[in-house]
Amino acid sequence: ENQDTQGDQAQFEIVYGTDSSIQIGLTKEPLGQARLAAEKQLRTFFPLTNEQLCSLDVYLGVPAQVNETYAGKNLGLSFCPNAVKLP
Repeated sequence: ENQDTQGDQAQFEIVYGTDSSIQIGLTKEPLGQARLAAEKQLRTFFPLTNEQLCSLDVYLGVPAQVNETYAGKNLGLSFCPNAVKLP
């Protein structure tokens, strides 16, 4: 067990749906860093180009108890055109 991976995973949760959707929840601030960690993990499962990753059915959100400003929004993957810029 790699300690670093444990640290990363505490920042997010990824759920792969049976309908080929992917739900990513950021569970810790700073959100920008948590999203990058989640994207890195996603790339290990899907070694695709940015463009291909952007075409997947991905919902990336944050619970209100972590950050009320961004709660309830699909923040998107940082490298996709419709992504919300995070601090």
